[in-house]
Amino acid sequence: MQSQSKLHVLVIGDVIHSAGTRSYVREILKHTQHLSPQFAMFQFRLDTRPTNLGYVEVDDFPSPLRMAGGIWMFKLLPRPIYRLYERLVMLFYLLGLTFSMRKHDVLVASGVLDFLHILRPMLPRDIWWLKLGVIEEEGTGTLRYRLRKWIERQHARFPHRMFVSKPMGKFLDSEYGKAKGKELILPCLVDLQRFPPVADKNKLRKSLGLADKFVVAYVGTASHWQCVEETVALFKQILQQRPNSFFWVFTPDKEAFASLMVDVPKESWRVEFRPHHELAGLLPAADIACLLRRKALLNHVSSPLKFPEYLSCGLPVLIGEEVGQYSAMVKDKALGVLINPEDKDAWQVSLTAMFALLDNDSNVSQRCLDAAYALSWQGYGTKLDSLLQATNVTGHQG
Repeated sequence: MQSQSKLHVLVIGDVIHSAGTRSYVREILKHTQHLSPQFAMFQFRLDTRPTNLGYVEVDDFPSPLRMAGGIWMFKLLPRPIYRLYERLVMLFYLLGLTFSMRKHDVLVASGVLDFLHILRPMLPRDIWWLKLGVIEEEGTGTLRYRLRKWIERQHARFPHRMFVSKPMGKFLDSEYGKAKGKELILPCLVDLQRFPPVADKNKLRKSLGLADKFVVAYVGTASHWQCVEETVALFKQILQQRPNSFFWVFTPDKEAFASLMVDVPKESWRVEFRPHHELAGLLPAADIACLLRRKALLNHVSSPLKFPEYLSCGLPVLIGEEVGQYSAMVKDKALGVLINPEDKDAWQVSLTAMFALLDNDSNVSQRCLDAAYALSWQGYGTKLDSLLQATNVTGHQG
């Protein structure tokens, strides 16, 4: 820690095993420092990420904690023992952290941090619990779930909570009781410096050979919970009604999507992987985007970043009926149409409504852009700064 006059906000936790969580915390580190220069944030994490494919260095956060033993420990030890070793390393660093924190510093704990509740009496001040997802998504019938749930109940005793959506806050209240301290909602926000509005959509479409196409966009993996098969089936139904339709998929799982599109003419779809920073120059060429999700707890409490990114490109969204706060926003502000991926018989009603919205409402794209600003780091900035001040996360002035 470099400055003794700044408030230090330390975000700790095992965030490196989830790309979404890693991105979320990285954006907090970047943008809150910009909004509130009177404090500094630090990420407390390990420097490596074991995966099914091997041992991967994680270099998208500053100041990693070094894992003694490195790759050979990961290769030599059975996975459960390695995980225990990993947690012991974190405990060692966390012990040192408790002695370096000052009274006005803030500690933000992410997810299920195994040892933190044990050290609570040693910590110099109250703790914020950062909750991004629910462990119920991994199944509830295992010993591992019961153990993690017990640990989470200990963390729920921390007085302050930070979470991504109102439904998540209500879920935490129902599971663990209301927070004794303060609460802060911080959704996944789009960075409009990366996703600026496109000056000439028609020119972009023409340059990409899409001038005469009805383009349906999808960004994401081929994970089952993202309703991939339903999304592909929905596009096939769109294609039947609008033969000039074109399905543009951005995904690392190219083979999985291609296998689902074998019965669709090749001139009607494209599956490719593009780095995230290139999407802003391509997505605005689409007409609509898909964000299908089933009615499930995981989706009900979520805050998918893809939604404000779609809006920032001026795209109305076909969205599941219970996607965090966003389904209600789409319905109330006419930013697209709700659709139930599990009720194929009702798809036509949703498609008819979407076509009518596009054909009869010339302001829909601008409404999407306006809504994206409210869900961006730039637009949410003033509100976020006020929230941070009000909750005393940045109340120290040095």
